[in-house]
Amino acid sequence: MIKQFKRVKQSVGIKRLLWIIIVSGMLLMPEDFLHLIAVVAHTLYESIAFVIEELLVHRFGFSKFQAQMIVFYTSFALGVVTVIAVIRRIPLLVASVKTWVIQGYIQVRTDLLDSWLSLSSRRKVELMLLQFVGIFSMMMLLIS
Repeated sequence: MIKQFKRVKQSVGIKRLLWIIIVSGMLLMPEDFLHLIAVVAHTLYESIAFVIEELLVHRFGFSKFQAQMIVFYTSFALGVVTVIAVIRRIPLLVASVKTWVIQGYIQVRTDLLDSWLSLSSRRKVELMLLQFVGIFSMMMLLIS
């Protein structure tokens, strides 16, 4: 008999780790991180454009000017198509973010309600008095 094993899910996947790095970079050093991303993207684009230009010049016999024009207008057209594709996906992205936020709200609300219902009456009164004292002290701080 062959035993089937369940696949163990990693606690932090590669995509989630990349998102954590990007978000923490944006929160801790937004200007430097955006500049780093822009420099890396520009260097990558220039490297690919240079290779394509040299391929067009030496392999297919185009002049340097013709190769540059082909690469420029092709990359411009790809950029326009990419922007159009991103704009078309914005409603789907907004809907998925809205669904995620609503599910998170429902989960937090359910957890808080369960916690509140599990407290004894004495703990509930203590919690309400603590909240009252906090609100009252904030009001006194604002008035003074």
